[in-house]
Amino acid sequence: ETARVATNHIDGLIDAAPTIIELFRGHVGRFGPDELRALRSQQPRSWDLQRKLFDIVFESATDVAVATRAVPSTFKPEEVVNLPVFRYCLCMMLLFIRWIEGGRQTASSNASIANDVVDANIASYSTYFHGVLSADDKVNSLAREARHVLREIGGAMP
Repeated sequence: ETARVATNHIDGLIDAAPTIIELFRGHVGRFGPDELRALRSQQPRSWDLQRKLFDIVFESATDVAVATRAVPSTFKPEEVVNLPVFRYCLCMMLLFIRWIEGGRQTASSNASIANDVVDANIASYSTYFHGVLSADDKVNSLAREARHVLREIGGAMP
């Protein structure tokens, strides 16, 4: 029974992949050619570009939180970076940047996107602990980058 539930969950992620691609296409449209070049170059990002990326993270986190009622009643705005929904959206943004860097943001398979969503979940939850117990370089790298960003913006870290 448990295996069937897990398989159905992954199948749901695979089915949702086109929605994620459409969201990413919409996000790509928010960036000008120079900003896209800057994202692809892996060079330090300008303050304006960083702000635009964080605006998307905050907007996404708000949308997901409202849709899922993921914000506790005792929530204080200054604690947003400590909410699981914010950390998940941050990890998805980091994946979005990687997809732009690799030129894959609209050419990935549904199964690959589902795998990236699972990686984002694992990486986001790992920010509440001391990392990921995995040999998967991609998820470990994503988790390290998320922890770095969270430290820089005042997120609570173990």
